[in-house]
Amino acid sequence: MQSRGVCNQNTEYHDQIVNLVNANKRLIRQRMRQNSIKYKP
Repeated sequence: MQSRGVCNQNTEYHDQIVNLVNANKRLIRQRMRQNSIKYKP
C-alpha cells in the first residue's frame, strides 16, 4: 500500500489511506494470522 508520493511527500490520499488502515487494524491482523497459519511449510 502506498501513501507516499514524489520525493517521499504525502499524496492527497495519504490521510484517507492511513485512516482506512487504522480503522481496519483488527481485521487486517486476523487475516494475517489466518494466512500465516495456512502457508507455513
